[in-house]
Amino acid sequence: MDKKLIITTLIFFTLLYCGCEISNLNNYKNTVKLATSDIKQLIGVTYDDIDKIYGAPEKSTYYVNKSDLSSLQGNYITLRDFNHHFIIKAYYNTGDKDAYIVLWYKNNKVIEALFNETDIISKDSFCSEVNNTDFKIDYFSSSSHLRNKYNLEEYKTYIGDNIYSFNKKYNLSCPKIAVNFLNSNKILYFYYIDKSKNEYEDNYLFIVSNNNKITYINTVNSSKICETILEYIKKDIG
Repeated sequence: MDKKLIITTLIFFTLLYCGCEISNLNNYKNTVKLATSDIKQLIGVTYDDIDKIYGAPEKSTYYVNKSDLSSLQGNYITLRDFNHHFIIKAYYNTGDKDAYIVLWYKNNKVIEALFNETDIISKDSFCSEVNNTDFKIDYFSSSSHLRNKYNLEEYKTYIGDNIYSFNKKYNLSCPKIAVNFLNSNKILYFYYIDKSKNEYEDNYLFIVSNNNKITYINTVNSSKICETILEYIKKDIG
């Protein structure tokens, strides 16, 4: 079947939402089931064109090599800029309960399209690249929010505490972004802070943990998240 026809047909599928655990999907909608041959037609399609078909993925994992960081240039960097330089694994809900599509991207194009986690094969040509990456960035479309009535000074009193205790205290199950340093036990967390009526910018609570213990807490504007990530990554490898 012609690839354009497949994409035109798939454009009608609706993206739904989930939390951190992809297996715990809810709010499903009945849609036409896709065949393996259908999703294979997505190979070679760009990230932006997939975005028009399914919307934003429910979860994206970026596999980052420190040797490729120099390719990120510019005064304002977003995760979209990462699409052109790193391998991405993205999850899209098909609307069918317990079913989703896993798309792997490289150089901003789909290189593998699969149904569910169990379909992921271990002998793909890109697996060695993924296994040897230095950092992993997880992005979740649905995440926990911090209520604005809590203030930064209160958050900072938890420096030195276990990150899980902090999450339990503020009922946080999922950050918007988590950056795992795969050669150490450091993780960066970004939690969205609900805006008050007088605020116009999106701000996030930024937490650094080492061996699950909080070592740093501050706020960061949404426009500075990727810059902050790169700063900490470069500092770690410097």
